Amino acid sequence: MERTTDERGRFAELEKLTLISANSWKSFWHGRQRPTCDMIAAVCTRWPKFAFWLSTGITDAKHGHVDSDGAASFPERRRARRKAAEGYWERATIMLAWQHRVMESKESADEDVEYGISHAQKIQLLELEIGRNAEQHALAGVEDVELVAELVKLKTPSYLDDSE
Repeated sequence: MERTTDERGRFAELEKLTLISANSWKSFWHGRQRPTCDMIAAVCTRWPKFAFWLSTGITDAKHGHVDSDGAASFPERRRARRKAAEGYWERATIMLAWQHRVMESKESADEDVEYGISHAQKIQLLELEIGRNAEQHALAGVEDVELVAELVKLKTPSYLDDSE
């Protein structure tokens, strides 16, 4: 939050983004209260690349889930950043929020839940998903070669190493 919000007006900005009062954000920021479930959910929705890390304390950088520094945490090894995953999550989050607003204003359960989501938006989301999958496939191939090489190195006995 510190990196993505302006220091001046941070709490008002967070209130606007999350609909949680600026005073609540300020109390959390200064350690006077613990984050509420709504705060955690709002942060995870706004910055989905941090959601897994916020909820578990670990990262899964291979799939784009990083810590607040944008990195993998111990014991995970550093990975190439999954930028395509971030674009996909941002678009999917926007579409999901729109769907929730539509669902809240529906007059009957029979109405189409995809109402208001345009054909172009559906295409864009599919293109982002394909891009995310292609990026993951390309990076995994490179990273897996490195993992196998390290495993072979660790499993191969060395006559020069007395640690075994």
